[in-house]
Amino acid sequence: MTLLTTFVEEFQTALDVAITTNISEKEKVEKKEKQKKEHVKDILSKTLKHALHVRELKKLRNMHEAATVKLEMFLKKMHVFSKKTEAEKIPLIVYLLDALKNNEAPLFVDRMQHLALVLEEKYKWKEWKYMFKLSSSKIAWGVHKLRSYRSTLDKSIKQMADLVNKGDFKATVAFLGLLDTKGDTSTSDLDTKYARLSSVESLCIPPPSRRSVLAQRALELFKKQQNTDMVFEIILVRDMGDIVIDHTHGGDPIERQEDDHDMEIHQIPAHCVVLAARCNWFSRALLSGMRESIDKKITIHDTNPEIFSMFLEFLYCGHIQLNSLSTDQLTELLTLADRYEVADLGRVCEHGLLQHVDTDTALCLLSIADQFQSTTLKDKVLNFLRNHPDLKNGEVFVQLPPHLRAEIEDVIQEDEMETASSSSVDDVEEMVGRMQVSSRRYSSSSSSSSSSYVEYGELATDQNRLADCIAGLRGVIGDDVPEEDLIQFALAADYDVSRAINFYFQSS
Repeated sequence: MTLLTTFVEEFQTALDVAITTNISEKEKVEKKEKQKKEHVKDILSKTLKHALHVRELKKLRNMHEAATVKLEMFLKKMHVFSKKTEAEKIPLIVYLLDALKNNEAPLFVDRMQHLALVLEEKYKWKEWKYMFKLSSSKIAWGVHKLRSYRSTLDKSIKQMADLVNKGDFKATVAFLGLLDTKGDTSTSDLDTKYARLSSVESLCIPPPSRRSVLAQRALELFKKQQNTDMVFEIILVRDMGDIVIDHTHGGDPIERQEDDHDMEIHQIPAHCVVLAARCNWFSRALLSGMRESIDKKITIHDTNPEIFSMFLEFLYCGHIQLNSLSTDQLTELLTLADRYEVADLGRVCEHGLLQHVDTDTALCLLSIADQFQSTTLKDKVLNFLRNHPDLKNGEVFVQLPPHLRAEIEDVIQEDEMETASSSSVDDVEEMVGRMQVSSRRYSSSSSSSSSSYVEYGELATDQNRLADCIAGLRGVIGDDVPEEDLIQFALAADYDVSRAINFYFQSS
């Protein structure tokens, strides 16, 4: 029994040792396999990184080679261009700009439109935001690279800015950090030698509305009423006055009393986009969810349809014929311009009303100018009233507001005071002339009176200075000038010979 117990214990110990040894060997094998796998993984990762690195280096090398070739070609063309005479440069630049305007620019616009359509169909809003940020970052990266090579490209950028010859373009390039304008002392675009080569002016400065093709086509669109998407409804209400018997409905006649009204409705179709782009009031009404934007209809009361049609024509084409318009029509147009916040039309109407200032319209135009705060028109009317003070005696003057009547009276009183002051100045000048004549007589009489020399020492001194001054004048001018004239010159010059000589030559 003791032997069996000892055997069991030894067998259990040996079994434990064998199991422990087997487990440790298995763990060692698994550990070796794991290390082997990690080693293979590291090798593959390093190999992949190396491959990607090599691929990136190849792409950068290809980009560098392509940029180097293009830069060398550009420098070679620039060298050839710089050797050409100015007469040869002009047609070449004009040809290149025409090719850019007629061929490359439309193609670029078509590509951008196609790209916009593709992006709109393919990408959602989040994807579009990502693409926009990516493209803007690429552009920023390109601008940063250009800034890093600014010392090399500085001469070319300056020549390009001179060729374009526009302040906005130069300011944009300077804002991007590609051009240094601190040392730029030019004050005018015409100072550059490339001023006459500015063939892109038509792309930067809009033409006057009277010569604009776009304005003409917009006006034609309004007159033909093509593709309109809204309407103006102008309602005119007229009182009927006396009783009128209407037989037009058949049956018994219908009597209209004095409080009945005759209503006329005129409709003028238009285009929301044009009106919203040209007028802030219509932009708020048609694009901000108001009732007008839903109904696509704007109701206008107490406005002449012809005048409102002229108002819309101005919004479409930017100009209006003033020669055929009367004072009332210009005033109504000015009212529409003020109501719908069209400042350009207001200035045009104000300029047109300047030509209508006369005795019949001056006071009315003054009230209109005060109502719409037209300072130019108001000054013109006040200057007219300064020369026509009789207008304040009419009935229209009494109907004006008190502050306007006070301004008119102040202007007329200022004119009267200026007239009185000018007459008083003439009287003073005449008095001074008389005093000079009397002084000459007194000086001539004092020369013959010896008692005055003794009694008045100052007069004797003045007499001596007068004699010295006359002697000096005689030495320069000669004996041909009468003594009375010499005395007058000496007194005017306060006995100074040089000033007296100047007076003499100025008078002669």
